[in-house]
Amino acid sequence: MLMRAYFSFIILLTLLFPTANALNAKEIDCDNTLNAAVIFKETMEYDKAIEVLESASCEKLSSESIKLLAKLYYLTGEPDKALDLFNEITDDDWWVYVYKGLIYEDRGKKNLAIKNYLRSIQSNKNNIAYYRIAKLYYKDKNYEKAKQYFLKLIRFDPSERMAYYYVGDCLIRQNQYQQAYSYLSKAIQFYPDNPKVKELIKLTKEKLGKKYFEAKEMELAKQRRSRILRSYKRDDTSPPIRVGLATGLSQIVFRCGADFTFSDGTKDYIGRKDIFYKVTQKGDKFLIIDADSGKKQYEIEAPLEIRSLRWPFQILDLTYGKEDYWQKTLDRIYRGDLRLLIRDGAITLVNVLSITDYLYGVVPAEIFYYAPSQALNAQAVAARTIAFNNMGRFESDGFDICADVNCQVYQGMSVEKEQTNDAVVSTRGEVLYYDNKPIEAFYHANCGGCLRSEAFGQREYLATKFDSKTQPSPLSAYDEEIWFFSYPETFSAAGNKSKFRWQRVYDLEDYSFAFDGDLSEIDLLLPLKKGDCFHYEQIDIVNPSGRTTLKGGLKIRKYFGGLRSSSFKIEAKLNNDKPSMLFFWGAGFGHGAGLSQEGAIEMANQGYTYKDILKHYYPSSKLKKLY
Repeated sequence: MLMRAYFSFIILLTLLFPTANALNAKEIDCDNTLNAAVIFKETMEYDKAIEVLESASCEKLSSESIKLLAKLYYLTGEPDKALDLFNEITDDDWWVYVYKGLIYEDRGKKNLAIKNYLRSIQSNKNNIAYYRIAKLYYKDKNYEKAKQYFLKLIRFDPSERMAYYYVGDCLIRQNQYQQAYSYLSKAIQFYPDNPKVKELIKLTKEKLGKKYFEAKEMELAKQRRSRILRSYKRDDTSPPIRVGLATGLSQIVFRCGADFTFSDGTKDYIGRKDIFYKVTQKGDKFLIIDADSGKKQYEIEAPLEIRSLRWPFQILDLTYGKEDYWQKTLDRIYRGDLRLLIRDGAITLVNVLSITDYLYGVVPAEIFYYAPSQALNAQAVAARTIAFNNMGRFESDGFDICADVNCQVYQGMSVEKEQTNDAVVSTRGEVLYYDNKPIEAFYHANCGGCLRSEAFGQREYLATKFDSKTQPSPLSAYDEEIWFFSYPETFSAAGNKSKFRWQRVYDLEDYSFAFDGDLSEIDLLLPLKKGDCFHYEQIDIVNPSGRTTLKGGLKIRKYFGGLRSSSFKIEAKLNNDKPSMLFFWGAGFGHGAGLSQEGAIEMANQGYTYKDILKHYYPSSKLKKLY
């Protein structure tokens, strides 16, 4: 039986409603009904929330109360009561159609379910409607229709991990093995130990055959050799930075567009243009091998310096975005020099270059290069500030800053664009300071309409506020509830809808697939701590095997399958008092601290300068020109 948790929020109820006995729903007055019901709903005390609404001292329930009560009836397994109330509502809320679709699905009325899901999508595109339509067609073995809707979902929100598996499965059932392999290759990144994904990958490889993959390898090799490496002018007027491109490598393969040098610090060795070299590690030395012939060229003491004055290096098979939906293994082209170190018996690859040349490869990797120039300028300043703030952060690893999202994404010359290079040049040397130090200029894709100052510990140069021109009153418990179902007028609301508001749904089958567990065995999902902007900081999960405590937004997001943020409402649909579906209604993409990239783009569209944008997102910082 699903346990009920009163203690955490009873205190909150008492604080919010001091004249009410928190355990006596009948004594909560009409004005506080919605807030009280929502507080009980937060800890999945659905029966208590229903009692509050049904016992309200009001002559007539408001439309908001009716919608909340209908939602609670659905979650407690009373779909008929829920549908009767939803049908009373005249408001054209997109999420009402989602719940009606879910109810009709429960009743086995597939056509009515799809009709309501489609109405919700027509009003407001959303993950749950796309996903449930696709699942209905999949269960009916209509794999073409299922594939279409899973693909629509991926296009709308590419972070929907399970959709990649289902698209691959549908394509296999249609004998489209090449396409299936591309989607399943993505799915195996998310679910490396899942036997179903492994089985489909194996089947697809068998169907495609060895010759197919050999031909793909030959085609890739040809493309690599035909890639033109163009010379560039180094920037020697800004400070240097050491960027850790990768750690734990067994080898690297690279080439240069002109002759270059290998060096152990005392002696130089010649490397020839356009030859692919493979570097492996042997003890405290590096073996330099001609990658085509397999012939050893040099044996050089670590650390190994690889230098070219004006020509970039092409490095093969670098992986970035590990465990995220954007994970890829690609070839990259880099300015500057390379340094190879030996750490814990493996190779660490470092790119040494100027901060200006580094930023050329950061800004377009972090924000759309076609964004307004003032937004690009703001991003360039934030990225430069992070670079200065991170100097020496990874000293024990032999570099200053990493090249992935844990620091900021750096993809080298491969992604450079004229517009983003112009932003780096036009803000040359500008860095945000507070208390005579470069700030931690956090940024993220979309704040969901609310900015945090305490995501990584309180920062005086950040503010907790709404991402808008004006600051509305603090939100009540009910305001917070509907926040996740609405699109308030904030700068970030103008961006990608699936980043501003997102949803996830797991039925029993999906939960078992994604988490190798039984959803119905969860006894309690208890939110114990929230930070600013409704971001969860601790959730406890209790099931027969024990209690799991999730602390920290990133850990919570990863545990539940790579959620876009830790700001969400969680709901469990009960069947005989056991969870049978799990819903997440979320806001924002990222941690929510500092600059919201999509908010910055909208501010630029509205005529704000990059200095205005930086002042909005880092209100107590000062802009300094360092070089």
